[in-house]
Amino acid sequence: MATLIRRSEALKRIKKLEERASEIGDKKGAEWIVKCFNAIMSCKVEEKVFCAGCGKPVNVSKIPEDEGGP
Repeated sequence: MATLIRRSEALKRIKKLEERASEIGDKKGAEWIVKCFNAIMSCKVEEKVFCAGCGKPVNVSKIPEDEGGP
């Protein structure tokens, strides 16, 4: 079963990859990373949280996206 991560965490990781690709001069790689970023940003954000073990919906209050962090 897949492990879900927050969209904000995925975007942070993609941004780091884009920066690394730009630093080493990999223009094609950076372009693909930007395409991945755009794909994630265009995805619908689910308001539900699912159990990682069984996949059933879990009743919780709305969890906001991370704005900052370490």
